[in-house]
Amino acid sequence: MTGGCTRRYDTRPNGTMTPLETQLFEVLDNYARTHHGCFLAEMFPDKKGIEYVLCFRPVDVSAESTDRHSCRYLRIALTDAQAIGQTKTLAASIKEKLGHELHSLRRAGGRSL
Repeated sequence: MTGGCTRRYDTRPNGTMTPLETQLFEVLDNYARTHHGCFLAEMFPDKKGIEYVLCFRPVDVSAESTDRHSCRYLRIALTDAQAIGQTKTLAASIKEKLGHELHSLRRAGGRSL
């Protein structure tokens, strides 16, 4: 999906994150930056509370680039998110999902694999 990453709703006052969500965000963002040339722009629980919606954007896209608004939305199950937040590691299945989905986004940012 391309276009602006826009939060559609906020389930908590002032958009606060729990300590577990903070760990989850940091792990996903660090992994995306290190391995895929992307960053985690947004993360929020879906309305049903069973998944997290993630929005990734490419790093190092110039303001003049037609790809400056490129992003990729992904979803991960709440159970996977909790495991990542607690262990501070990504399961192989999550790494594979990120690799598959972020490959084209990284290329849109002008960085080849």
